[in-house]
Amino acid sequence: MAEQYPKQIAVFCDECGTEEVHDYMVSEDDDQETRLGYARKYLAEEKGWLIQPNLDLCPKCSFC
Repeated sequence: MAEQYPKQIAVFCDECGTEEVHDYMVSEDDDQETRLGYARKYLAEEKGWLIQPNLDLCPKCSFC
């Protein structure tokens, strides 16, 4: 198994531009899409973001 390390990943709201930046544990084997998937999953499950295949909405914009 590849070694894991923290990596800062940002996700932007596609409507208002709000930015969420957090550190996520990734491995050197993870590609960019996989790493972004970790961040998007966290934001959806823990922060109330609406995440769809080509759309990321912060909690404020997801209720508009």
